[in-house]
Amino acid sequence: MRGLILLLIVATVGCEKSIYELGFNSAKTYVYNYEGIIMIGHQEKNLIQSGLKMTCTVEISGVAQQTFLLKVTNPSVEEFHGILAKDRLTLSPKLTQKLVEQLAQPIKFEYIKGRVGAVYATADVSGTVLNIVKGILSFLQVTVISTKKVYNLQEPGIQGICHTSYVLEDDKKANEIKVTRSIDLNNCKEKAMKVLGMAYAPAYANHAKIATNARGAVTYNYIIKPTPDGSLITKAYAQELQEFAPVDINGGSSMIEVSKKLILVDVTEMSVHIPSVPLVLRGSLKYKFGSELNQIPLLLMKTDNLEAKITEVLHRLVQRNQPQVDALSPTDYLQFCHLLRVANLDEIEAVWKKFSGKKNYRRWILDSVVTIPNINVLRFLKSRIEKTEITEYEAFQAFIVTFHLMTADSEAIQLSKTFLHKSFIKSSTILQRTMTLLYASMVYRYCVDRQDCPPDVLEPLHNLVDEAISKANEEQMILALKALGNAGQPSTIKFIRRFLPGFNPGFAEPPVRVQNEAVLALRNIAIKAPRIVQEIVLPILMDRDLHTEIRTYASLVMFETRPSLALVSTIAEFLLKETNLQVASFCYSQMKALSKSSTPDNRELAAACNVAVKMLRYKLDQLSYRYSKASHFDYFQDSFQSGVGSDFYMMSNDATDIPTIVMHRLKTYFIGTVSDPWEIGFRTEGFKTVIKDSSFTNKITDRIQNVAKMLSQKLFGYKSNPAEAPMFSAYMKYFGQEIFYADINMNTFHKIREIVSTWTGKDNPMQIVERLLNGIELEWNVPYLASEIRYIESTSLGLPVENSQYYMIITGVSINAQTQIHPAPTDGLRISQLLNSNIEVQQDSMLSLAKDLICFHGINTDLIQVGSEYHAELRMALPLKFDMKLNIRDMKFRSEMPPLQQANKLIEFKSQVFSVLRNVENLAHIKKHLILPGASANHAPKQHFEPSDKAEGDSAGVVKGSISDEILSQDDGYTGDQNKVTPQLRHLCTKAPNFGVEVCLETKVANAIFIRDCPLYHFLGDSYARLIVQPVQTDANIEKIQFKINAGSEKFTTVIRFRDVVKSLKKESNATSSSSSSSSASIGTRHHGDDGTQWLGKDLFATKYSSSSSSSSYENRRGQETPGSRVMGSGRKSSHSSSSSQSQGRADSDGFEDLLPSSQEFIGDSVSPLVVAVIEAVTNDGKVQGYEAAAYLDPNPMKDNIHLLVFEINEGSKWKMCADAGPKESTDAVMAMLRWGQDCEDYKIKAKAALLNNPTSNKAIQLKVQWEKVPRYLKKNAERFADYVPGVFWALGFFEEYERNPAKQISLTIKATSSNTIETLIKAPKMSLYQAGIPVPINIPSKCLSDTNMYPCTNYFKNLPNLFVQGMKAHCSVTGNNFITFNNVRFTSPVPKGCYHVLAQDCTGDLNFLVLMKEEANRKQIDIRTPIGNINMYLGSTREHGLVFNNAALPLSLLPFKDPSGTLLISSLERGLLVEAPALGLDRVYFSGDSVKVAIQPWMTGKTCGLCGHADGEKLTEFRMPNVNTAKSPNHFVHSWLLRDESCSSACNLQQDLVTLEKHITKLGVDSKCFSVEPLLRCRSDCSVSETTPVSVGFHCVPISSGPNEEDSELRRSENTQIKVDAHIACHCSPRHCS
Repeated sequence: MRGLILLLIVATVGCEKSIYELGFNSAKTYVYNYEGIIMIGHQEKNLIQSGLKMTCTVEISGVAQQTFLLKVTNPSVEEFHGILAKDRLTLSPKLTQKLVEQLAQPIKFEYIKGRVGAVYATADVSGTVLNIVKGILSFLQVTVISTKKVYNLQEPGIQGICHTSYVLEDDKKANEIKVTRSIDLNNCKEKAMKVLGMAYAPAYANHAKIATNARGAVTYNYIIKPTPDGSLITKAYAQELQEFAPVDINGGSSMIEVSKKLILVDVTEMSVHIPSVPLVLRGSLKYKFGSELNQIPLLLMKTDNLEAKITEVLHRLVQRNQPQVDALSPTDYLQFCHLLRVANLDEIEAVWKKFSGKKNYRRWILDSVVTIPNINVLRFLKSRIEKTEITEYEAFQAFIVTFHLMTADSEAIQLSKTFLHKSFIKSSTILQRTMTLLYASMVYRYCVDRQDCPPDVLEPLHNLVDEAISKANEEQMILALKALGNAGQPSTIKFIRRFLPGFNPGFAEPPVRVQNEAVLALRNIAIKAPRIVQEIVLPILMDRDLHTEIRTYASLVMFETRPSLALVSTIAEFLLKETNLQVASFCYSQMKALSKSSTPDNRELAAACNVAVKMLRYKLDQLSYRYSKASHFDYFQDSFQSGVGSDFYMMSNDATDIPTIVMHRLKTYFIGTVSDPWEIGFRTEGFKTVIKDSSFTNKITDRIQNVAKMLSQKLFGYKSNPAEAPMFSAYMKYFGQEIFYADINMNTFHKIREIVSTWTGKDNPMQIVERLLNGIELEWNVPYLASEIRYIESTSLGLPVENSQYYMIITGVSINAQTQIHPAPTDGLRISQLLNSNIEVQQDSMLSLAKDLICFHGINTDLIQVGSEYHAELRMALPLKFDMKLNIRDMKFRSEMPPLQQANKLIEFKSQVFSVLRNVENLAHIKKHLILPGASANHAPKQHFEPSDKAEGDSAGVVKGSISDEILSQDDGYTGDQNKVTPQLRHLCTKAPNFGVEVCLETKVANAIFIRDCPLYHFLGDSYARLIVQPVQTDANIEKIQFKINAGSEKFTTVIRFRDVVKSLKKESNATSSSSSSSSASIGTRHHGDDGTQWLGKDLFATKYSSSSSSSSYENRRGQETPGSRVMGSGRKSSHSSSSSQSQGRADSDGFEDLLPSSQEFIGDSVSPLVVAVIEAVTNDGKVQGYEAAAYLDPNPMKDNIHLLVFEINEGSKWKMCADAGPKESTDAVMAMLRWGQDCEDYKIKAKAALLNNPTSNKAIQLKVQWEKVPRYLKKNAERFADYVPGVFWALGFFEEYERNPAKQISLTIKATSSNTIETLIKAPKMSLYQAGIPVPINIPSKCLSDTNMYPCTNYFKNLPNLFVQGMKAHCSVTGNNFITFNNVRFTSPVPKGCYHVLAQDCTGDLNFLVLMKEEANRKQIDIRTPIGNINMYLGSTREHGLVFNNAALPLSLLPFKDPSGTLLISSLERGLLVEAPALGLDRVYFSGDSVKVAIQPWMTGKTCGLCGHADGEKLTEFRMPNVNTAKSPNHFVHSWLLRDESCSSACNLQQDLVTLEKHITKLGVDSKCFSVEPLLRCRSDCSVSETTPVSVGFHCVPISSGPNEEDSELRRSENTQIKVDAHIACHCSPRHCS
C-alpha cells in the first residue's frame, strides 16, 4: 500500500512539472497578435514627442522537436510626432513595405523549457529586422519555478544577462498562472551595449553612490495556461522605461517608454512548409549589433550610388566655404564623413584618384577620411604612404586623428604594426615618434577592458625597450618609456623598472631625464593597478640620495594613485624630516591643493590630505614660490553631475625665479566619467644658458682642461656637475595620451634655418620679404570631428537606443593681400631701401568659425531614427578689409577702410532641442520640431537703450557726439503668462555715430523651467545670443574711415587743428567764466565730490597700516569741516580769503597740480608731440569726424611728466579727455590723473603709487585710486562687481572686515615681510581685506644696488626694473671670518692661513670662472681664473692694492682696463677693485682687501660650488663639499675647499690626509679603533702646529681584535660614528731651500 501511495505522489509531481514548463507542440501552429509602441520624450506630456507603433501577426510552427519557425505577416508601421493629447499616429506605408520584404523570410529558433536558444535566418535578412524579431521572441523567455512564489535570477535575454525578479500568482478558478517578471537594466553582467569614444574617460568608482545619469527597467506580465503539451502563454504585456540625462537624473531626464503585447488568437493543427533556402546561425536571443555602429544618429540617407553622393557633397563643401565658412557646413561635413564610412575601399580610392590633384578637394578628403572608424582608413593611408602620395605634414596630421578615432580591434592592431616599419615613416623623426606613440595609444584602447593584454600586442613596444638599452641611446629610451606610458598596461612594469633608480643593482643608472620618464610612465598604469604603482614610487619619493626631479615626479604620480589615509599620513611623517625643500615644498603644496578638492573621485583623498596638511603646515606652509609647487583647482556641480579641474605644476632644480619645468593639465567630469582633455608641459632647463655669449670657448679648450685637471688633483674627491646642453623641450597630451614631444636645442635652430633657407632659395632674410611683397592668397579650411561619443543599448522591442554626442569644428581663413613699394626696387630689395620707402598694403581677409555640438537620445537604425536632439551652434565671421600705408623713416602709418554697408553677425550662438523622426523611405518629409511648443515665437517687445554718459545726480543731457558708453539694463524684458513659454528677448545697442556704426547684442531665452525648475529643463527650448555690427544713418554719407599715427618730424603740423580747437574752446570757456563770475565758485571747487566732501589728498595718502586708525582719522577730518571750508574761493570773499582758499586747494591736491602742463597756454605751442593718432571718418561733403589724440612730454625740462590729450573732431563738440602722469618730485611716488567730459571738467580719477618709508618696519608700496565724480554706468557696474569681491577674496585666503573707510577711494598697500613674502591690505569704501604671508615667485628688492653696496634709492620706481634684475642674481660675501653664501646662509669659521680656497667657481664642464681666496696676515688675496686670462688682486703691506693680469703687473693708473676680447673689465671702485665678466656668468667680484663680494649671473644659479655654495636655494644642504657630501660643521666645510699645493715654493703648509684616531674608543661596550672616512687638515711633516680648530668628522670604527690595517680602503667607504677632533689651520715651518 505504501508503495502505491509513493508511486502516485511521484507521478503527480512529475505531472505538475510537465504542466508548468513552457513549450510548444511541434505539430501545431500558434497564431499571436503582436503590438509594440515606443515613445521618446519627457515626463510632461505637453511637450512634443516622437514615436513608432508596429503591429503584426506572428505565427509559430514546429519544424522539429524543440525547434520552431516564426513567420511575421501583416506588418504595419505607424509614426507619431507631436503632442500626445492633440496629435495622432500616421501610417508609414513605404516603411511598412520595406519591412514586409524582409519579415516575409522565415526565422527559425530553438525553444526549450521557456528558454529561447539559437536563432537562424537567411543571410539577406538585415540585422535591424532580425533584432525586431528578437524583440518579439523576448516574450517567450520566461522561467517558471512552480515551487516558489517569489524568486530572483540572473537571466539571459535580449538585453543581456540581467537581474530578474519573478512573482507568481496561481489563479485556480481560471486555471491559469499570472507571472510578473521585472528586469533591472542597471544590474546586468553581460549587457547588450556598446560604448564608443570613451576609452580615455574611465568612470570614477563612487559615481553610483553619488548620483546616476541613466536607469531602466522592464516589467513583463504573463497569463499562462496549463495544457497537455505544457504551459502556454496566452497573453503577455510588457512595459519598459529608460531614462537618461547628462545631469543628475533627478533633475529631469529624457525618457524612452516601450509598451508591447502578445495575444494568442488561435492554435491549429496546420503543418508548416519547411523553407528550401538555407538558414544560417545568427546568434542567440541577445541583441546583436550591426549596421547601427556605422550609422551616425543625426543623419539618415540611402546608401546607393555612393560615389556620386560623395562627389556631390564634396563639391558643396569646397564651393560653399570660400571665402567664409558656410553656416550649414558642419552638417555637410558630418554627411560627408557618414558617406565615407559606409563606402567600401574601392569607392574611396576612386574619389581620391579623381580629386587628389586639386588642392582644396584634397584637403577636405584627407581631413574627412580619417574619421572612418574601421580598417578601411588604415588601408587607405597605407596605400598613400607606400605610393608617396602624401607629404610628411599630411601624414602627421592624418595619423594623429586616425589612430585616436578608429575602433581598436585585433585586425586594426595587426595592421597598425606594419606602419612602424614603413620606410616613409622611419625616414622622418617626427613621424617615427608620432607613430610609435599612436600605436601605444591603440594598445591602450584595445586592452582597456582586458585583464591581461596579449603579449603579441605589446611585443613592438618591448622590442623598442630592448633596442634602446642595447644601443644606450637616450632618445630611444625616452621614446620607449613614453610609449609604455601611453599603453598603460601593468604587464609592462618589468620593462619600466629597468630604468628606475634602485631597481637594477649592479647596472649603471640611466640619465636623470630617462629616470624621470620612467616614473611618469607609471601614470596611466595607475588607472588599472594603483597599489602596484604605489609600491614602486613610494621608495623613490623617500630616497634622499636621488635627484630632486625624480623624487618630485614620484610625488606627482603617488597622489594620482589616490593613496589611502594611512599612506598619506606616512608621507606626511616623512616630510617632517625631509631636508630637500624642493621635494618637501612640492609634495606639501600638492597635498594642500588636493585637500580642497570637491570632485567625486578626490573626496576620500581630500580628507586624507586635510589631515596631512595640519601635520605639516607649521613647517612648510610659508615656503616661497622659488621652490617647486603644485596647485589644483576644481569645481563640481552635483545637480549637473559635471565639473572641471585644473592641475598646475612648477618644478625647480635650483633657486632661480623661473621654474625649470612647468606642466598644466585640464580635467573634465561628465556623466560619471573623468577625462584629461589636454596636458602640456615645458622644460626650460638649459634654456637660460642659450643667452650667454660663449663664442670664445672653442679657442681656449686647453686652458679650461688644465684648470679642471688642477681641481681634480688638489680638491679631495672633486666632482663637477654634469654638462648641461642648452635645451627647451615641450610635450602635449590628448586625453591622457602623449601625442607630441620635441626637444629644441642649438641643432634645432640650425635645422630651422636650413628649412627657411631652402624655402627662400638663399640665406638672405630679405628673400622672405620679397615673397611677401609678391602678394599672399590663402584659402584654408580645416574641419575636425573633435568628439564622437556613443552609448548604444537594446530595448525590449529589439530597437537600439542611443545616447551620443558629436562635436564638430570647421575653421576657415581667407587672406588676399597685395603689397607695393614706392619707389619700386630695381636691383633687388635691400633693407636700407625698405626702411626708406613707402609701403602700401591692400588686404582683404576673413576669419570664420563654425562649431556644432549635437547630442542625440533615441532610436537609431538604418531604417528609422526617432528621438530628441540638442543642438548648440556657434558661428563667427570676422571680416577685415583695409588699405595701409607705412613709412618707417618718417614714422608714419595710415590705414583706410570702407564704411560698413550692411549688417554683419560677428558672433552667433544658438541652443535648441528638437524632437525628430526620420524615415529612410520618406526622406523628403523629415519631421523635426522644437520640443517646446511656442519656443520659437518672437512676440516679446524689443528694448532699445540709448547711450548715456551722465554721472549719478547729473541733470545735464548727453554731450552730442561724445564717446558713448552703453548702459545695459538687465531688468527690462517681456514677461508673460507663467503657464506657458514666454521668450525673453533683449536688444541692446551702442552707437558710434561718428563712424556710422552700431553694435547690438540680441538675446533670446525660451526654455521649460516654467514647467519644472531643474537643470535639464534650462536647455529645453530655443535660445540664442548674437553680436551684430550694422550701419546707422548719419547726416552725410561716409566715404571712408581712416586711422593715422604720426611720430615723425612732420607730426607738429598734424595738431594745428587740435591747437585751434583747444584755443577756441578756451576762449569760449573764459568768456562764459567772466560772465558768470559773480555766482561761480573758484577753481578750488573742482576738488569736491558729489556730496561736497573736500578732496584731502594729502591726508588720505597718509593712511597707515591700521584700518581702524585710518577710518577714525578720516571721520575726524569730516567732523571738522565747516560750510565755509566746503565752498572755497567764493566771489564775495575778501582777496585774502580767496588767496587762502586757493592755497588750501593747492595743498589738498597733494601735488597733482604738478602733473598739469607748466604753461597756461596750449602745450602744443611750446613742444612738439611725441606721437599723434587720429581715427576719423570722411564724409562725402569733405568733412571729417572722429577723434584725435596727441602725447607730449612736459615742456619743463625739470619734469618727467607725460600728457595725453584726446578730443572729438566734430563741430560744436566740447568733449575732451586729458591724461597726465609722472613722478612726484623729491619723493618716491608716481601719480596719474584722468579727466574727461566737457573741456576735461566733468569727471576725474586720480591715482598715486608711493613708497612708504617706515623706520620700524619694511618698506611698503601703496596704490590709491580716488575719484570725485564718475559716470553713472561706471558706478553701477562697479557696484555689481563689488558683490563678487568678498567671495573671490575669501577663496584667495583674505580676511574680511566690513568697516567704513574713506568714500570714493580704494587703496592697495603691499608690504614686504621677507625677500619672498608680502602682506596685502586693501581698503574699499565699505570693507577692508587683509592677508599676510603671501608667497611671491621673485626676490623682492628692498634697496637699490650700487656697485659696491646697497644704498638707498633716489627714485625707487625709476630703478625698479634694475632692482628686480639685481634680485635675480645671487650674491656672496666674506668679511674676516664671516661668510654669507649665495643662498644667504651665514656662518663663521676661521680660514686656514696661507692656502688658496675655492670661493666660487663654475662647477659645470664649461668651467668659465674660478675665484680663489687666500688669507695671510689678516689680509685676503683673490685669484680669478677664466678662459680669457687670470687676475690676481692683493693688498700690500702699505694697504695699497696690487693687480696682476696674466702674470704681468697692471698699474692702477691704467684702469678701467678691458681685455682684447672685451670679456673682462677691471676697474677701481671706492676703496677697492671691481672685476666684471658677465659673459662668463661672473657678474662681478669686488675686493677691498679685508672683504670680497661675488655676484653671479642668473643663468649660473644652481651651477656653482665652493665656499659661496651652489646658489640652488637648498639651505639645509649648503655645506656640500667637493665630493658632493654634506659637511657636518662650517669648519669642516671650509677646510674641504682648500687647494692642496705640495710644491716646494708654496706658502701653503697644510695638506688633507685620512687619519687614524690616536686613542681607542669604546663602542657598544667594545674597544675600537677608528679611521676617518673624510680627510682632515694636517701640517706638513716638517712643520709644527701653531693653531687648531675643532671639526666633526665621520669615522669608521672596528673592534681592535678585527685586525685590518688603517690603509684598508673598504673601511673608508662607510661611516658608523662621528667624532669631534682638532684640525690644523696654521703651521710654523722652517725655511725650505728649493732648487
